Amino acid sequence: MEKTLVNVVRNATGQYLMQVRVPAAAFVQALDGTFDDQKDSLRLPSGKKPATRSEAEEALGADFFYPAAAQKCCSQAIDEIVAEEGLDVVGYPEITHCDTDSEGLRFTAVCDAYPYVELGEYKAIDPKLERPQVTEQELDETLEDYALRAAREIDLDRPAQMGDHVRIDMIGTCEGKPISGGSAEDYPLELGSHMFIPGLEEGIAGMCAGEERNIPVTFPEDYTAELRGKDAVFHIKLRKVYKPESPQVDEDFAQTYFETDLKSLREDIRKHLLADKLEQHRIARETAALERAAANMTVRLPESMIRKEVDVLTGELASRLARRGGTLEDYRKGLGIEEEQFWKEAETAAAMRLREEVLLRAVAKAEGFRPDPAFESRAVRQLAQRFETDEKSIRKSLSEPLMQRELLRMRVLEVVLAPENA
Repeated sequence: MEKTLVNVVRNATGQYLMQVRVPAAAFVQALDGTFDDQKDSLRLPSGKKPATRSEAEEALGADFFYPAAAQKCCSQAIDEIVAEEGLDVVGYPEITHCDTDSEGLRFTAVCDAYPYVELGEYKAIDPKLERPQVTEQELDETLEDYALRAAREIDLDRPAQMGDHVRIDMIGTCEGKPISGGSAEDYPLELGSHMFIPGLEEGIAGMCAGEERNIPVTFPEDYTAELRGKDAVFHIKLRKVYKPESPQVDEDFAQTYFETDLKSLREDIRKHLLADKLEQHRIARETAALERAAANMTVRLPESMIRKEVDVLTGELASRLARRGGTLEDYRKGLGIEEEQFWKEAETAAAMRLREEVLLRAVAKAEGFRPDPAFESRAVRQLAQRFETDEKSIRKSLSEPLMQRELLRMRVLEVVLAPENA
């Protein structure tokens, strides 16, 4: 975009102060582009779509497209200035004194500079976490869990009692409307397990297989804000009352369900449990070491930098939720927290992630990292093992931003994290 850069200076707080003028022709182009973006959704008072920008402005107001066009111009101009001047900026720019005249659009922007970092002690940090082991009790519990999954359901020809296992269909309504997540079919439930709100499991007791019943309940005061303290009704159909009968964990069990002997089965389970524990141990050690190194450094994260990172984090979460048909609001209510607390926790998470990012960059600079084929080969092998894939697939993805970030983290950890067996 054609523009005139009036001035770029650092103010007393280290921020970049920009004074920019965008030529009239470029701003008119932005106005036309904004109209093109919106024209399909616009309607004139007559109900028709506008054919031209002037037609739309005549009906909707002369400045109708001004805010969006001005924002587009400002953002594009700042991006170009940052690239051309080689400025290291973070967060969202603060735009002021935005106005137009016969020469075009002029505005002032203040951009936060990447924060100054003073590293503290960051080398060979040992979090001193105990190396995990698998106990005989854990093996026994895992085998019992396998046996429980293989349990037969022995039907009981009597009314359900507290402590019984049942399978139910249910539909929950509150104020005549279905409750989100309040419906299920063939749901297995142990009466008295307190899996549901108070009164529901007790209301099922006494029912016989095939019976249907409406059970009134009241949501507790510590429930989600949407439902707390409200009355609801669950329509229950009892499919069956049964007793689970698990097979005994012995040689026959090992042979029948796993086609091996019991000793070999226990050893195989031990290996899998230990592998999971070692992976969690690795993650915990790395996280603890980086957190300690970050705690030892001195840095002030600009507010706009944190605000932008909050948007990134919540945007990523919203995308994941949307793929499952959910929203951030549903997620927050499911956690049972107020909106203010949700955003406060998001800020804390954003600040923690930014502190790690700043640490990684600062250590890389302090250590003078350069391309290192030996490190890359080590990292590729480790990542291929971690993701259970081949090294060729890992190498194909090395240029992706997320992989570049992981490679930087791994390289920094070779400096920050003390060898475990040193």
